[in-house]
Amino acid sequence: MTAEEMTRIIDTLYAHRAPALPAHALAEIFNRMLWCLDDEGAALLQVGEDWLSSDDRGRVAIALAMDETFPFNDSKKMDEVLSWISSKWPDLSARCQRIREMRAASESGDS
Repeated sequence: MTAEEMTRIIDTLYAHRAPALPAHALAEIFNRMLWCLDDEGAALLQVGEDWLSSDDRGRVAIALAMDETFPFNDSKKMDEVLSWISSKWPDLSARCQRIREMRAASESGDS
């Protein structure tokens, strides 16, 4: 599946979600999808990274709530994007910090 195909699927789910659906609920569906796709979730992970870099707070919150993998292969890029999110939406900074801490622990073997 291409990133473009996955973008259409995920954007459709986002556009038609229940109005009061919390970010973590849709993120949980995306987390489950990662393990069900023939590309091992690569296209979905790319869409999540694109969402993290977007100006749409709803998409950013959902992408931050995905917890099956860390965003971005490069931790420096992840830190840059999470810093940008934290400065743009301070209420999301605690989640950004938690992701950083979990990745650092994972990389040091302290998981």
